[in-house]
Amino acid sequence: MSWSVPLPALYFIIMLMQYQYSLYGRYASAAAGGKEGGLTVTIAVAQIAICAAYALVLWAIRFNPLTLQRQNLPRLDRSDLLPLILLSTLYACAHSSGHFALTVGSHAFGQVVKAAEPVFSATVSATAYGATISKWRWLCIPLIVGGVAVSTLKRDASGAFAIALDLPVLVAGCICNAFAAFRNCESKRMMRGGLSERLGSPSNQFAVTNVLALVASLPLMLAVEGVGGATRFVELARGDPTFRFHMLV
Repeated sequence: MSWSVPLPALYFIIMLMQYQYSLYGRYASAAAGGKEGGLTVTIAVAQIAICAAYALVLWAIRFNPLTLQRQNLPRLDRSDLLPLILLSTLYACAHSSGHFALTVGSHAFGQVVKAAEPVFSATVSATAYGATISKWRWLCIPLIVGGVAVSTLKRDASGAFAIALDLPVLVAGCICNAFAAFRNCESKRMMRGGLSERLGSPSNQFAVTNVLALVASLPLMLAVEGVGGATRFVELARGDPTFRFHMLV
């Protein structure tokens, strides 16, 4: 048994959920003290941990409630380990830097920078992976970025419309876009070979990626924010139901 959604509706749902997800991440970060709270990386890694835990549950019950299909374990061999570690590391770096970009400064400006991801993806695909990008796709990119930029314009003190430049957000957003571009290219290349068959489904690829990304992220989290950060996070999750809700949704 399965179900399908029209492509335009699916795009709309994905965009809406991504926007809400970024907002909940910002709310959780604000509840932890924002960029001064010292839990930015811990929160980003905790988000990956929640996805990894969800994947483990699906493998345990052998069923995916979203696709209404069996969720069998992937049948991987040793040769699959290196490309999966590379993909998961790129995914972890893109997620953490993206979370930083959308939580430590202007959320609107962060969305503008993140909207430039197609520019990075097209450039990386064409230069590093030899892909051919049509001129029509290149021409669509300014419309995408420009549309997001226009939608986030606000009046300044003089009454003119402007977007406030936030350098840390710009740097983090560009780093996120670069990692995401390589992640997307590696994911596309990986799913063309025999590894795709051994994974079994795109949902299994996402599940494996999150589990390995969690393993890759934990050393960074401990190095940046230490065990004390993890302890504070657990205490906050236990004592603040609003914070817990923003983390889980």
